[in-house]
Amino acid sequence: MTRLANAETRGPISRREMFQTNSGAVYPRREGIDGVLYVVYSYGDHFPMWLYDSQINQWFGNQDRWSRTTSKQQNQTRPSMDVTMCDTTKMHQIIRWGGYTQYIANRITREETSYGNL
Repeated sequence: MTRLANAETRGPISRREMFQTNSGAVYPRREGIDGVLYVVYSYGDHFPMWLYDSQINQWFGNQDRWSRTTSKQQNQTRPSMDVTMCDTTKMHQIIRWGGYTQYIANRITREETSYGNL
């Protein structure tokens, strides 16, 4: 697999391709059942920068700031499509539940359960 500079990753990310960066700081991973999620991380799994959910054909981006270097990576790697911005917690929840549809279903189920206990 060819190694890329961070500044060269926008195209491969937009096309949801797997790649390696020279430093290894930015990397993609397929997540969820059958790899429906394409997630681009910065310096570890604690900070997903970009997430594409193929079930709903939607990009999500992390609106939180981590460091100056990560902010630079976010600017260099932003997909060239419309992106819905959200915080790190929501991105982790979407990943944990295997997609945005499952995340919403889980939230609805939790709300119904909590209303049922009133």
